[in-house]
Amino acid sequence: MPFLFATSGQAVDSSLPPIAARADVAAPEETLFRWSPSIDTTHGSPIGETFDGLHLTLDDGSRLPLSALLDGRRALIAVRDPGCPVSRRYAPRLAKLHDRELPVLYLLIGKMAMPSFAEKDRQRHGLKGRYILDPDQRFASWLGARSTGDVFLFDHQARLRYRGAIDDQYGIGFTRPAPIRTFLNDAIAALRADESPEVVATVAPGCVLQMPERSVNTAGPPVTWHGKVSRIVQSKCQKCHRPGQAAPFSLLGYDDVILRAPMIRFVLANHIMPPWFASSDPSLWQGEYHLDPRDRRLMIDWIDAGAPRGDVRQAPSPVDWKEGWQAGEPDVILTSDRLLSIPAEGDIRYRYVEIETDFDGDRWVETIEVRSQRPQNTHHIVVSALPPKQKDTVFGVLDQDQDYTLTELEKTEMATRGFFGIYGPGTTFVRYPEGLAKRLPKGWRLLMQVHHEPNGEIAEDRPQIGLHFAERPPNSVVSTLAATNLFIIIPPNKKGHEEQATHRLKQDGQLLAFLPHMHLRGQAFRYELERKDGRRETLLDVPRYDPNWQYLYQLKQPVPVESGERIVATARYDNSPSNPNNPDPSKLVIFGQQTDEEMLIGYFDIVTKPDDEPGR
Repeated sequence: MPFLFATSGQAVDSSLPPIAARADVAAPEETLFRWSPSIDTTHGSPIGETFDGLHLTLDDGSRLPLSALLDGRRALIAVRDPGCPVSRRYAPRLAKLHDRELPVLYLLIGKMAMPSFAEKDRQRHGLKGRYILDPDQRFASWLGARSTGDVFLFDHQARLRYRGAIDDQYGIGFTRPAPIRTFLNDAIAALRADESPEVVATVAPGCVLQMPERSVNTAGPPVTWHGKVSRIVQSKCQKCHRPGQAAPFSLLGYDDVILRAPMIRFVLANHIMPPWFASSDPSLWQGEYHLDPRDRRLMIDWIDAGAPRGDVRQAPSPVDWKEGWQAGEPDVILTSDRLLSIPAEGDIRYRYVEIETDFDGDRWVETIEVRSQRPQNTHHIVVSALPPKQKDTVFGVLDQDQDYTLTELEKTEMATRGFFGIYGPGTTFVRYPEGLAKRLPKGWRLLMQVHHEPNGEIAEDRPQIGLHFAERPPNSVVSTLAATNLFIIIPPNKKGHEEQATHRLKQDGQLLAFLPHMHLRGQAFRYELERKDGRRETLLDVPRYDPNWQYLYQLKQPVPVESGERIVATARYDNSPSNPNNPDPSKLVIFGQQTDEEMLIGYFDIVTKPDDEPGR
């Protein structure tokens, strides 16, 4: 069974889960792709058998047969990939299993089967088990490994007794607060009771290790890395897939792409990447990540053809990506005096960090960049501009843990009044067109709402805000407002439930950008403009809302609006068991701050004359 990193001329395996072999590249369905574990009744794995093949190579250079490596003990072998998000999130779980006297060994396959990858993984996650290096993929082929989420449980006679997912907490496109089905723990408990596991094989989500067999269209000149593909990767992937950014691994060069070729093919075929969730014409939006269907097909065909390099003389110049501040060096850098700890696993509630300003007057801000030192752990940072502290307000009171104590009413006000700046995957900074700026009044504070997510590694973050000031007062002012509904009620076990929010405009102006916001049950979101005569125009339609992305849709051409017209935001929710993100389908859900609750907020940027600035 050929596995990871098939080279030109190699066959490829077709025994992937059916969902992973999807290869259509037309417009995606109005459902977001998510891959969760499932019981595998046609697994084809050697359950009950032992590996009698060649000696296995370990990262210290020693070679042992499997029976000698296990030494008469029950043991677990887990596929590892230091760059795969699913693999990284399960590292703490594997470390704890090893500590409970179940030896855990780790399997590195193909081009990752190197001691340097083993050492990187070991140091990052504190893993104590030994690493098996399988560059020719013979052992992985015998195991039937399909993804980096696969684990393999052996009994004391070195017979394979379970293969598949650890549990159903993490997958592609979702994360649960806790697992519902604990496949591996159940199998371990069965072996300790001298019984056979009830479930012996599951399909484990993760970064795929195989590519489905496909016929390749050989008509016309061959597509190559240097000739075409590298340009697509530069324009659509490298903004995030490079060191120091939110993506889990780099795609700066050919070797990086080849290392991830099966997974790249998978996310292209299933419209997971590049991230683009709107049905609106991509040409209307600035900096959009939409990939033309022809380029999507071209990249898939290139991988299927063995990913030829081509003529280096056709290669484009490398992009000179900026390190540090992505919008350039700010005029002022505001840094939190709090160092926020991030655990390797568990639930992290929102935290609030205040930064005082001491400018001698109002400041006009034309570019706002919110920066995290741990972008891979940061779901979002929302920055609110607040007036100076008053004696009769709770805003800004510190508790004993140096965290801000806010009433629920104040948290709601902060979330729904609009924001001053934002960071999230897909949105690193906002630069307004020439002649436009946001006002930061004298003495106002900036309060950051910080939402971190664990990724299997203990870390720390000290968020920063970078401000670029306009040289003179602007011709027009940018304000972020919101259409909000605080009274949503989402029935239990209901898919496709709709709620609506409206905002009546009080000024003439122009609409500049939109940011829809819901939580884990969010399914779709639509903005409409209701004219004074009742006619409605669709401004933005997002049929595939993904709560993992805080995507700011910025128009190339602003939309004129008049006072008295309404912004209508319609949100659709999936509170059914079929949503793997859903914390509890049986719960009636109302508006709330945390991710296991829900929101309906349709943020939008509006441009007005300074005298008509909202809120002034």
